[in-house]
Amino acid sequence: MEAKIEKISELFKLLSVKTRMSDDLFHLLASLALVTCYLACHWRNMTEFRLRN
Repeated sequence: MEAKIEKISELFKLLSVKTRMSDDLFHLLASLALVTCYLACHWRNMTEFRLRN
């Protein structure tokens, strides 16, 4: 019985680590998307400014 509890405990630990890694990856990708959008808008504004002058 204790062996089953130990195995279940280990499975929950692995699931917790996997969930945390997924959350970290999601936050990383979201941050990269925001930076990409910012740089694209900044680049667009700079090229429009150069074209007007």
